[in-house]
This record gives sequence, C-alpha cells and structure tokens, in this order.
Amino acid sequence: MASRRPRVRLVLAVSLDGYLADDAGREDKRGLFELRAEADAVLVGARTVVAHDLALSLPRALQERRRRKGRPPVPMRAVVSGRLGVRAAKRLFRGGDPPWVFTTRRGDVPGARVVRLRAPLRMSGVLRELAKQGARLVQAEGGARLAQALFDEGLVDELILTLCPEVLGKGIRMPFPRTMPLRVMRTETIGRNARIWLERDR
Repeated sequence: MASRRPRVRLVLAVSLDGYLADDAGREDKRGLFELRAEADAVLVGARTVVAHDLALSLPRALQERRRRKGRPPVPMRAVVSGRLGVRAAKRLFRGGDPPWVFTTRRGDVPGARVVRLRAPLRMSGVLRELAKQGARLVQAEGGARLAQALFDEGLVDELILTLCPEVLGKGIRMPFPRTMPLRVMRTETIGRNARIWLERDR
C-alpha cells in the first residue's frame, strides 16, 4: 500500500573513535552508489547536501542498470531543510528530476518540489510523503541530525556502518539511538575499511 511507511536504510561511515567520517575512500563510495541504486529514494539533510555540494545521483552504469529494470535512472532525491537553505547546493539542481525538499517554512526553492509539513518537522511525516510517491525503500545518508531524528522516532530498519581504521580525534559524533536491539547480518572488507550490515531485531 502506498500509505505504508517505507523501509529505512541508514548508511554511515564512522572512525574508530566514533566520529562521522566524511571521506571513507573510493571503495566505500562505490559501495554507497551500489546501495543507493537499490533504493527508491535517497534522503539527506540540507546541511550535508550544501556542505558537500551533493548531486545525490548515480554513475551512468548504475543508471542504465535501473533503466533495464524499468525503474527511473536515479532514485527520488529528498532533502530535509528546516530553513529552505538548500539553494546553495548547486549540483542538486543540475539535470534529472527536480529534488523534493521537505520543510515547515513557507516559500519556494526554484527547481525543487517543496513539501510543507506541520511544525515540528517529523521524519515520519517525510516518509509518509515519500510513500505517496511510491517509495518502498528509502536510503538515508546523513547528516548527524537527520540520522538522530530517524533514531529518535524509531524509524531505522537497517543500519549499514563503514568502520574506518583511523582515529580522528574531533568532528561530529556518530548519532546513536537511546535503545535499539540490532543483529549483525553480515560483514565485509572494503579496501581498508570494514562494512557491517545490521538489522533491527524486532
């Protein structure tokens, strides 16, 4: 049913001392694209999109793979923006279908589909709107505030962690749920990193 909440997969990279890792290497980036290609929508916070000028797209080979399966070449691109501060993310608006921007503010973002939700903005409301557009699997890719909001509302079904063998000593701490039973589904080595696949144990 279109009204059901989509399954949420949260993908994060973290250092040994618990800080979010912005650059986990080429192998991890390729893996992120492979995961993104499976999703119906990719969900990111506005600060992360702007800070890294993200396009939230896919390499051509993965776009063609999706086309062969009768799917759009790129998942729906969704940004949560409390202040509509996503305009500076220029790559987000280059080509492809217009991104979806979820906010509680009045106003427009040229080149985007703006959905205004009731304040305070809740991730469950964002997911309901994505479900209306046919999303069954949503891949959330950060940042920390968006991930924490998903944890706080109990909306994370899968957690995929890339563990980078480095000590950063500073940065943004990895968000954690207050309590959440998890089970390890599998682990793999990607370059110098380890990837851990976890699933909520209901």
